[in-house]
Amino acid sequence: MPYLSEVFGYILSEITTARLQADLESMRIADLYAGDSLLKHMPIPHFRLPELNVDIPLAITDIEENGEKITGRDAIIASSEESVMFHINSTLEEGGVVLTDQEKQSMANEIKSTTSRMRDKRVTALNSKKIVDELLETAVTGLRMIRISRERVPERNRRTKKAKEEHEHLLKALSDENLKAMSSTLIGKVSTDISKKILAEPANIRVLANTAEIREAGPTNVLAMFHLSIKEEAYEWATMESDGNIEQRLVPE
Repeated sequence: MPYLSEVFGYILSEITTARLQADLESMRIADLYAGDSLLKHMPIPHFRLPELNVDIPLAITDIEENGEKITGRDAIIASSEESVMFHINSTLEEGGVVLTDQEKQSMANEIKSTTSRMRDKRVTALNSKKIVDELLETAVTGLRMIRISRERVPERNRRTKKAKEEHEHLLKALSDENLKAMSSTLIGKVSTDISKKILAEPANIRVLANTAEIREAGPTNVLAMFHLSIKEEAYEWATMESDGNIEQRLVPE
């Protein structure tokens, strides 16, 4: 079964092809007229479709949703929190940064505290960009505090070579410079996630378009009737001169 957009697209494509075939036939006739001593003085037949009205009965069979779409401040806050946590954890994992369960929980609690404050109805002027910025600022601040806390741990507590290497790697990965770069990268990723959900693609509508199928679908009062008013707007090649340069452009006919 085709989509509604495909049915309309096929119709418009066929009408465009009809204009093409008419123009090709006019060219053939023009060539024929040119070779005849009498016909060459007559006008060349050329038909146009200035406006075409089409009534199309269709049966709608299904509406397919394209992904999750979020609306409302609370939903945007929840999706932003989820996206921030996902990308933070993914970035740390890819960078080989190992946090303790307590450190992970502490950062998650700070982010939840921020989202709880955002949900307060007295907080106004809160858009999706500001939500993402504040959540990332909270996450980056949490990572900075983790680094500072690790720096204060006595060296004697890192007894193995592996522990020392993990410690040095974490301090370097969570340096102020790297955290700033991480924040810039995550802003783009999280914002993209939220934008996709806020601006989710519209649903696709499946229809029955075949005449036999429409007859079996039931009486006309259960069908969806679509009226298309199609107006012809053609383009033609024109020679344009600009600053001494000659070029071919498509312009309205």
